[in-house]
Amino acid sequence: MKEYFQAVSRALLWPFRRAGSEVSAEEKELAGVYQLALFLALTGLWLGQAAARVLSVLSAGVQWPAIRFGIGLLPFQVGAFAGAMAGLCLSRRLHGWRRLLALHQDTDDDSDSNVTWAVVKSVRILFLLYPVLLVVNALSAWGCRQLGIPMPPQSLQVFAEQSPGMGFWLLAAVSVVILAPVTEEILFRLVVYRALRGAWPRAAAVLASVVFAGAHFTPQYVPGLFLVGMVLQTAFCEGGLRHAIVLHCLYNLASLLLFLFVHAMGS
Repeated sequence: MKEYFQAVSRALLWPFRRAGSEVSAEEKELAGVYQLALFLALTGLWLGQAAARVLSVLSAGVQWPAIRFGIGLLPFQVGAFAGAMAGLCLSRRLHGWRRLLALHQDTDDDSDSNVTWAVVKSVRILFLLYPVLLVVNALSAWGCRQLGIPMPPQSLQVFAEQSPGMGFWLLAAVSVVILAPVTEEILFRLVVYRALRGAWPRAAAVLASVVFAGAHFTPQYVPGLFLVGMVLQTAFCEGGLRHAIVLHCLYNLASLLLFLFVHAMGS
């Protein structure tokens, strides 16, 4: 049990310890690149939200859940991600994609950061993290109810109640397990974190995790999502973007399977 709590605390607190370290020469050099990418990501987010609203009005009579779910992906998975990648693309000739995406860490000869290592370590982290998250989310939901804070249902929960069909679940699985981890890790763990670290190195990990948690718009899960963000930031800082994406994919897969199991048991 002692080793369990030590492992969990290390995963959660490692970004705080790194905050005390000086910003590296590479981080200083690339800070402006990520700040531009962050600005364009916010612009893309705004455009994505506008497009989603227009399409929602135009498709008001359409009853296909897959279409409405797809429209909901426009702000972040399309707009913000496209803006961030556009900002990075402007510097690709000068710095190269591997450096901009923090992939050069993954291929160091003296590093264990490869896909197999990332999967094995990610599974171990999930076994440590999930019990903590279940308790934190339960307490957070209880606190929201006591304070009268509205708790909007998750989008999957809303669509699941409408018997959406296999096409919807295939789209949802691809979005949740593949697209969301890739786009969110590039947006939050790479762009947001490194843009903030260039200006506020001691607070960058916390602020990036706060933004990540708030961006999901589910107040009852904000504390749990903040913890997930800190753990993913640890994975990024220790093993590069690849490790963070693999961990996020496995976390979302486990969450989706748990959701489907609970939904099947309740139906």
